[in-house]
Amino acid sequence: MTIFSPKKTTMEVGILITRVFRSARRRWKARFGYKEFGDYSEAATASGVGYENEDLADVIVLSGEKFFDRMDRGSVELSLAQLRPLIALASIESQGSIRVLDFGGGFGSHYAVARRVMEPAQDFQWLIVETAAMVARARKSSLGEKGLSWFTSVSDALSKSIGVPDLVLSIGTLPYTPDPLVALQELVDIGAPNLCLMRVGLSDTEKTRYIAQVSSLRFLGGGDLPVEMKDATVGWPATFVSKVRFKQIIEVDYEITLEFLDESNSYRVGKSYINMYGFLARRRA
Repeated sequence: MTIFSPKKTTMEVGILITRVFRSARRRWKARFGYKEFGDYSEAATASGVGYENEDLADVIVLSGEKFFDRMDRGSVELSLAQLRPLIALASIESQGSIRVLDFGGGFGSHYAVARRVMEPAQDFQWLIVETAAMVARARKSSLGEKGLSWFTSVSDALSKSIGVPDLVLSIGTLPYTPDPLVALQELVDIGAPNLCLMRVGLSDTEKTRYIAQVSSLRFLGGGDLPVEMKDATVGWPATFVSKVRFKQIIEVDYEITLEFLDESNSYRVGKSYINMYGFLARRRA
């Protein structure tokens, strides 16, 4: 496969190069490990501003606007990983609009994929819960014209929703909350008939593990930055709770219909590895 194909735009080439370096860096970290911290507070202090970084929000929204534009033009080559939301949506029976609460949905990439594949046959009401910085920036962007809404809390999103969501979706977000088990309980308490949690880093022991991750704005923006913005390093804490305890919270009210290994050996912490898992669950009657 030739990356530098004359048919690819400069931005697409940049995105491909970014993915190559991002993958290489992840493999390096998986092999040599992350520094482990004693608790969330220590990891957060080492990380700095974290996901509330306003420049980070700007970069994510910019990449989102370009992603939607390329999706509308049919010029995006999606990976299998980007099709994850379709797994959850395929099992939902709905006569009308499907209501989705997307916890940590960023600029709306999950919706963009669903809309491209399933509309116009299927309509959506897509509510995204994100950081305050992300919500403020997204609401000022053109993304709101795509049928998306952003909220800073689950309760705020539910107050604007027409009924209980058909699906609560969270992909790659829960480990980046201060306490993933508390965040999970909040999602379970919504009472949605369907629950989809993917790319959840979990500890295979009872011990909760804390690390600090770092990246650059350019990497997170897919290789592209606003003209006036300089590249910078950003960081955030990650918390990996016990897989056993995580499943126990789900199984109080839900039946796990599908559990799978999303990615093995994703992070090396100390002498052990953290795997990422996925869960599809249906609420018990």
